[in-house]
Amino acid sequence: MRNGKDSFEQRLEKTVTYFVNEGKSLNDAYSMLWPTERAMAMYSLLLAGRRLSAMMAQAVRKQECSTVDVTGLDLVEVRGQMMNLMAYLEHGDCDLQISYSYSEGSMPIYVPSEIVDEENLDFKFPETERTQAYANARTLLITKANNHYNEVLTCIKGIIAQLERLIDDAKNLRRNPDLRAERMAAMEAYYTKRLWPKHKEQLEVRIDAELKDEDNKGLTPTKIIKAMIKDMEADYERNNDEQTFDDMMRMMQHKQSVKYLEYRIESIALLAPCDAYDGKLFTCRAAYELAKLLGKAFYNYVAFDKKRKASFVHAAMKDLGMVYKEESNAKLMADFINNEYLGEKDDALKDDDVTVPQRKANHHPFCTLDENNLRSYTIKEFERYKESYWRAFSIINKVIGVGSDIEKAAYLEVMHPIIAENDVLEYLNDDEKARLRVINSVARQKWG
Repeated sequence: MRNGKDSFEQRLEKTVTYFVNEGKSLNDAYSMLWPTERAMAMYSLLLAGRRLSAMMAQAVRKQECSTVDVTGLDLVEVRGQMMNLMAYLEHGDCDLQISYSYSEGSMPIYVPSEIVDEENLDFKFPETERTQAYANARTLLITKANNHYNEVLTCIKGIIAQLERLIDDAKNLRRNPDLRAERMAAMEAYYTKRLWPKHKEQLEVRIDAELKDEDNKGLTPTKIIKAMIKDMEADYERNNDEQTFDDMMRMMQHKQSVKYLEYRIESIALLAPCDAYDGKLFTCRAAYELAKLLGKAFYNYVAFDKKRKASFVHAAMKDLGMVYKEESNAKLMADFINNEYLGEKDDALKDDDVTVPQRKANHHPFCTLDENNLRSYTIKEFERYKESYWRAFSIINKVIGVGSDIEKAAYLEVMHPIIAENDVLEYLNDDEKARLRVINSVARQKWG
């Protein structure tokens, strides 16, 4: 048996061996066994067959999401063993109704309860095993022995069918590249769903330990994690086989772990302070990148035909934690919108265009205002501003979903209908969408 073999393969091989040996032993020794022994051995063989059948069914399910053999068995050889065992049992005496005779010339007894009584006397069963409970159990096994024999044969036929299914599958995999690609995707899905959550948890514990390790004192988190990736790559190269299902799972663990470590490095960078606009506008690099990626969405669905609308993009960014609330950054926000959102034909913003529409909120987040809490706005002003703010808030919240836990007016619990029914990011190319997914995955850590 190859070292490092999957424990499932080990258990399956042992179960096959046990079942085949038990069946042959029962067939060879059947004539010399006591009636109770015959009945018990047949039932024991049936249970072993059911256990093997259950494991074979598991192997079939496992094989359906694998490009490599999951059994570790010579399937053709095992099928031969099963067919031989079935032939031995069918041509032996195991199907005869269990009986008992005092001697070669005496009439056989076929009544199970009477057989048990005679066994108790002739074979000197101890008193503790002559109780009614023992008698009932032995009588039942003798009564059901023929049924159990037939069930054993049915079980073997089912195991043979499962083996043939696996044999055909292996043949198809060798010949069908599309099937191999499909199976590889299935293996990745299996790993991601069943194994990666636990492996990720273990990896995070390891990351935390490395970051706190005194031996790494003086190194930045990025350098520490890069060193982890280097060690992981070297370890994988030394121990990589990719011959069994377990090997493939280790390969996927390696790939996913490296990917996650790279993500952690990227997260560190994205959550770092943003130097753009004097470092006083965006709360982190992720917020800055997100604001740039959302530019056309704001331009198309909030629109800047009236300058006050841009002010409420700024207000939504503040309320959702993308830009600093405590900084006097209206001029910086105006510069950002002029640089990133407006075209040559658009009128440039001034800092007053950002600050003046928000003044009557009296330093309260605009997201907390509604028709019953206007601060210094008139109802007419609020209704006019509410539309722009609701759209901007909905765009951000639709993309990164960070507005669920903040205090806000009831109308903001529902996405603006225009934003809800449109793909506000249809203008992004594939690379930009991929970048947005990375930003989205770290967003809640900073401003969620």
